[in-house]
Amino acid sequence: MPNIPSKWRKYLYGVSIALIPILVIAGWASDELAVALIGLANAVFIGGLAFVNTPKP
Repeated sequence: MPNIPSKWRKYLYGVSIALIPILVIAGWASDELAVALIGLANAVFIGGLAFVNTPKP
């Protein structure tokens, strides 16, 4: 799997985190679900992107 450029990582993470409050304000997600979605976004983007973009020995 190729390395993802840092600007794309920043963009994907920013969009995912910005979208969650919009969902809450629009009434499509509850506060409890928003916390779970933020945790899920962190788990997927931070863990997954760190794994993919770690230099291989």
